Amino acid sequence: MLLIRLFALWPFWVLYLWADFIGWLAFSVIGYRKAVVIDNLKKSFPEKSDKEIKKIARRFYRNLGDIIVESLKVVGLSERQLQKRVSYKDYHILEERLKSGTSVIVMTPHSGNWEWLLLACSYLLVKSGFGVDAVYSPLSNQFFDRLMIKIRSKFGADPTPMNMVLRNVIKSKKDGSKPRVVAMVADQRPLPNESNYWTEFLHQETAFFIGSERIARKVKFPVVYTSIRRVKRGYYEVSFQALADPPYDKPASAEDMPIIERFAHLVEQDIKACPDQWLWSHKRWKHKHPQKSTLEN
Repeated sequence: MLLIRLFALWPFWVLYLWADFIGWLAFSVIGYRKAVVIDNLKKSFPEKSDKEIKKIARRFYRNLGDIIVESLKVVGLSERQLQKRVSYKDYHILEERLKSGTSVIVMTPHSGNWEWLLLACSYLLVKSGFGVDAVYSPLSNQFFDRLMIKIRSKFGADPTPMNMVLRNVIKSKKDGSKPRVVAMVADQRPLPNESNYWTEFLHQETAFFIGSERIARKVKFPVVYTSIRRVKRGYYEVSFQALADPPYDKPASAEDMPIIERFAHLVEQDIKACPDQWLWSHKRWKHKHPQKSTLEN
């Protein structure tokens, strides 16, 4: 931890030299998940040439290096320093719902620097008297798990394990606690089971977690889509869009998930706008649709 604190004291221009080195090392030397990245890009953008795919891949690894050093920099970063590097578009969409007295579920993708997204918004929200539950999956490595909890909670967010979210939300609502944001990075690959929601996403049949929609419907919370986009190195814009508001219509069937469908559409739009800023090294399409796999066999 001491080494990380010392690392965080370096100025950004030095850290970005390290980020360039990390990106180059991962892409050109180690080849960290390079086959996964290239395959994901080719299937997601079949209209692009091999040259274009490789260019996006290189930029992705540079982005990955930036995320690593920017996340570690948080250990020595002040609220004022962070706010200078983040701007907001349509923040009132989230703020107005919270001020009406209701908690809000926020869904966001693995784009830009999602760690800075949480930190920047946490500072604004906590300063305004609202709570923030940052939903996460605990890491198997205890050192890195403690480090990420420390980073994510620095500006007032409460890291919440995924399996405790619904219990905490219901308890908070019953207790009449202050309005809270339940923040979920909701585009990761779920485990293969029948309760996932499947839809076409980037030209591929893709599974999504359904927990966010189920919680929203159960406790009647509005849902806001939030994304972060790099406008230049070290500077970001956070944008907000209304995703869904209660009262909610009853789904046409058990498989009907309009909130998740809308979320997937917005994520796809953001990826197409800035393809190098999404997490392509994730094995997003590892699992196939169970019914289609059965038919193929």
